[in-house]
Amino acid sequence: METIPQNCWETEVKVLETDIDRLGHVNNVVYLRYVQEVAESHWTGIATPTQLETSIWVVRRHEIDYSHPILPGQPVSGLTWVHRPEGTRFDRSVWLVSPDRKTIFARAKTTWLLLDNETGRPKRVDDAMLGAFEKWMV
Repeated sequence: METIPQNCWETEVKVLETDIDRLGHVNNVVYLRYVQEVAESHWTGIATPTQLETSIWVVRRHEIDYSHPILPGQPVSGLTWVHRPEGTRFDRSVWLVSPDRKTIFARAKTTWLLLDNETGRPKRVDDAMLGAFEKWMV
């Protein structure tokens, strides 16, 4: 089973009142929004202005395993790290956990595809971008 690496990006996840479903916990679909927000936080936090302007990430595949419900008012941290790219594909793990990391609410693995923002065509992760991700790569 995958474990949390030493170097992972951590982001506070905001649980909104509207995220709670009629069962009294965060709706499963909302977890996916949290995964997206954590990934975007990481990308915008490490990318250069040029990278942000010329590149865009799109999702190719999501896998998510739910472990525990997130209840109203419960604090949640989003942890993320990336895996070595394969051509234009880039896998990212995002775990939604309690701030003390004792409770894992969900584990997600997403395959992202890097696109040229101008042409909309896939492009490889270049050395500069790879260097930006290196600290959070397993």
